[in-house]
Amino acid sequence: MIMPPQEQQATLEFDLQWSFESPNVSYFTRTARKFVSTIAISGGEETADAKVLMDVFMLCLGKGRHIKVSASGPDADAAIEALRNALSMDEEAISDVVYQRSARGRWLPAQIANC
Repeated sequence: MIMPPQEQQATLEFDLQWSFESPNVSYFTRTARKFVSTIAISGGEETADAKVLMDVFMLCLGKGRHIKVSASGPDADAAIEALRNALSMDEEAISDVVYQRSARGRWLPAQIANC
């Protein structure tokens, strides 16, 4: 008999080192979307789906803000570890991942620059 994957629960509490602006939120939500687990982020009383860009933007999270990220699902532990790594990156490294310089010298989202 095949057993279903065991449900995992994991939580991360973190003090933001940078503000949740466009490239940072984009990188965070892209990282969250790599996992099948349900992932939530909260900063105070508001909670958002960590996979939905606009939901995370609406939290208005800023530098120094204490956040909580929780995951529930078969890959919750891996999701929390990946998000911990994403939150630990500095802003310049995130920008390098999110944006790449095109052949014409303009900065473009990485998906477009690689086309």
